[in-house]
Amino acid sequence: MKLALSEMFDKAEARERGLAAGEIAYTIMNTPPGSENRAEILAMVNGGKASTPEGRAALRSLMEPEPASDAQEISKSDGPSLEERRAETRSFADKLGSAALPSSQVEERAQPL
Repeated sequence: MKLALSEMFDKAEARERGLAAGEIAYTIMNTPPGSENRAEILAMVNGGKASTPEGRAALRSLMEPEPASDAQEISKSDGPSLEERRAETRSFADKLGSAALPSSQVEERAQPL
């Protein structure tokens, strides 16, 4: 979370209040458009919960970055392995010729053995 956002949440928490309209707008502007978190934040704002201390705490949890280890585990299990990607590249190269290969591999094949 950005330092300014963190300070804003800390300040509201110290005063035991929800977020003001400008703070809510700043929170929304610092959330990627189209993200699930942004949709949840907008739903909280439209429901009137963002201006309460409980809503502020929920917004803060939405703004906290996810742990890197969880994201790495998901990306490893969902995506193709390195060997699968290499096999796919070889398949494209066989079908399309050397135009499908990255330049370094084209140069290696162009050199006589």
